[in-house]
Amino acid sequence: MEHRRIAAPVETEIYAATPIDVLIVGAGIVGLCAAYYLHQAGRQVTVIDRTGVCAGASFGNGGLVTPSHALTLAQPGVMLKALRWMFDPESPLYIQPRCDWELIKWLWRFRAACGEKQARTMIPVVLKLGRESQALFEEIIAATELGGVYHRNGFAYLYNTAEGLKEGYQKADLYRHFGIETQALGVGLFSEMSLPLHPSVVGGLYFPGDAHVVPDRFVNGLARWLIGQGVPVLGGVETQAFETRKGQITAVKTSTGLIHAQEVVMACGAWDNVALKPLGIRLPTQPAKGYSVSLPQPDGFGALPSLLCESKLAVTPMDGILRIAGSLEMAGLDLSINQRRVDAIIRNAGNYLCGLDSSEAKVWCGLRSCTPDGLPIIDRVPGYANLTVATGHSMMGVRLGPISGKRVAELISGVMDPYDRQWLALGRF
Repeated sequence: MEHRRIAAPVETEIYAATPIDVLIVGAGIVGLCAAYYLHQAGRQVTVIDRTGVCAGASFGNGGLVTPSHALTLAQPGVMLKALRWMFDPESPLYIQPRCDWELIKWLWRFRAACGEKQARTMIPVVLKLGRESQALFEEIIAATELGGVYHRNGFAYLYNTAEGLKEGYQKADLYRHFGIETQALGVGLFSEMSLPLHPSVVGGLYFPGDAHVVPDRFVNGLARWLIGQGVPVLGGVETQAFETRKGQITAVKTSTGLIHAQEVVMACGAWDNVALKPLGIRLPTQPAKGYSVSLPQPDGFGALPSLLCESKLAVTPMDGILRIAGSLEMAGLDLSINQRRVDAIIRNAGNYLCGLDSSEAKVWCGLRSCTPDGLPIIDRVPGYANLTVATGHSMMGVRLGPISGKRVAELISGVMDPYDRQWLALGRF
């Protein structure tokens, strides 16, 4: 078995050191979707990234575009499970024991967000953003002619315990209350959809309106399209400091020179607080490591992605591979691969699906930026009138990439929906 991080491509262009309109820091899905919508609005945009296009969490994730998944990371019952899991290095949620005041504050806010009332209040918000983002995926793909990267085949929840299936039915009843279409299916019907189920699977749910995307192909394809439209997308350019004057960012000092910009957008994911540290800004986010294991797709395995519910793993068919993605490991800015977690992912997937061959497995890990309530932050930073942050997408970065990019463009243009702005505001913390 091959155990390594999969290298993502780096695209670097030479740019002129002249004043620009909007500088976007971060060439993942959120930064590039922001560039797309700002470019559509007629703004002059430059994108920079410390590593390269799609080099972070946008690269190796599960690629799920699932508006039906209307609960965030912070949901009822998760806190109790987290307490059981947090010291088990093989559990779906592992928190590395350490004395870190920012982590303690984050966990306290997370506890509050897991309440029943708070979670139900947020469902319409998550559902609205997810549905709009799915429509924007289809809009971007049509406009940029990115064929073969997006598949609207629905999504399955699979359960291998009676208790888990009962919780699934309760969740389905809740979702139907909010107009989410879902169907309870027996094992036989899932088998007819070419999901080779392990005998331990007792049933599941099917969400026909969901989709999935091949994330690296989408993000790299969007970057190439932007470059073709004259938008510089620059890899290997790291932010180091900021020049400010009268509550404005006047220039960004980078590893390759000084960039003067009228607007600055920080969309650098888990590295948000590192990048903003020179300004003395600390966002209420924590980095959380996620893993994926890519295996050859077994013969006869269909195109339906699924969630292995008790194990919190997503399995997505992508270009002849099965990508098994999941796990949340809060250990700071650590990109080392924990072998026990990799082994647990492969072992747990085999408790739901047959025919998996791990002999040619490719292992990846990446860092997500997580807010305590699971919703992203898309807002101006107090004290800096031309500084916008778009971060904290937790486990919804791909799903909400297009809508996040559009909201960034609307915020800068002064036309962002007040309803969304309230829910995505930095000040809610």
